[in-house]
Amino acid sequence: MKKKKLNPQKLNNETYELIKKVKKVVLSSIYNDDELARYLTLKGGTLLDMVWKVTGRPSVDIDFSIDTTLSDALDNPDEFGDRLKKALKQGFSEGIDGVQYSVLDFKLELRPPEISDDLKHFWGGYMASFSIIETSKQTTPEEDKKRALFIGKSKVRNGETLLSPKFSIDISLHEICRENRKEAEFGDVFIEIYTPLMVVYEKLRAICQTDPRYNSIIKRSRDSKPRTKDFYDIYVIMKLLDIDIKENFSLLQEIFSIKKVPLEFLEGVKDKEDFHSGNFETVLSTLPEDEVKHKTFKPYFDFVIDLIEKEILPNIEDTE
Repeated sequence: MKKKKLNPQKLNNETYELIKKVKKVVLSSIYNDDELARYLTLKGGTLLDMVWKVTGRPSVDIDFSIDTTLSDALDNPDEFGDRLKKALKQGFSEGIDGVQYSVLDFKLELRPPEISDDLKHFWGGYMASFSIIETSKQTTPEEDKKRALFIGKSKVRNGETLLSPKFSIDISLHEICRENRKEAEFGDVFIEIYTPLMVVYEKLRAICQTDPRYNSIIKRSRDSKPRTKDFYDIYVIMKLLDIDIKENFSLLQEIFSIKKVPLEFLEGVKDKEDFHSGNFETVLSTLPEDEVKHKTFKPYFDFVIDLIEKEILPNIEDTE
C-alpha cells in the first residue's frame, strides 16, 4: 500500500504569523553581523508589510540587494554563505517564543545558475534557502526533513499559496542602493533599508523589464511574467508615504542604467494593461478586505500611467 502523501500547508493568518516570526529572526541575525549588514539592504514585500506597514499582503520570502560597488568585491560567495549560515544558526538557536530551532539544509546558490561573461557585471544574484526544526525534536537527517516547519512558499494553486519547508532569501546583485539606503529600527536591531523612492523607482524598472525588447539585452528566451503586484505596491506607497516622485531623477536614471533598461521603455507601459492585469484576482485574494480600495486592476494601472506620463517623462526630458 502506498503511503498517503502529506498535503502542503496553506498560507493563512496563523501560518503567516509564524512566518513573520521567522523573518524577524532572519533580519535580526543578519543585522547583528556587521559584515552582513554592510552588504545587504532590505527591499521587497517584507519591507512594505513588516517595516512600513503600508500593506497586509503577505510576503513569504525576504528580498535584499547588494550594491554594485560591493557586488564585484563579493569574490568569495562561499565565505559569504558560511557567514550567513552561522548568523542564522545563532539567531534561531536563541529561539522563537522560547523554543529553540536548528537550521537545516542551508544553501547559497547563484541565480540564474549560469551567467555569461558579458552579463556578469550587471545581472544575477543569489538565493539562500534553509529549513528549521525544533531542536528538541531532532533525530536523524531524514526524519528531521519530515518534521521541518512549513515556512516557505511552494506554489500558488487556485488562488491559494501553498507552503513548503524551504524558506528563501533572494539577493539581487549589482543594484544602486548603498549611498541612498536608510537605517531603521526594527525590534531590537537597526536594519538597512531602501527608501520609498528607491522602491518605487525599482518597481517601475521591473515593469519596464517585461518589455519584449529587454529580452535581447539579457539574452532571455522566455516571456516575462506580469508585474501586477508592482502596480499595486506603487499605488499604496505613493498614497500612504510622503514621497515626491520627482525628488531624485538622477537616482532613477542610475537604477535603470545599472540593469541596462532604457528609460524610453517607460513610454510603452501604457500599452500593457491587458498583460499586467492577468493575475490581478490572485493578488486581490492575498489582500485584507479592508485594505482594498479598488476591485479592478484599472485604477492601479491608471495611477501608475499618470505618474509616468505626467510626473516622470516630462521632467526627465527637461533634465536631459
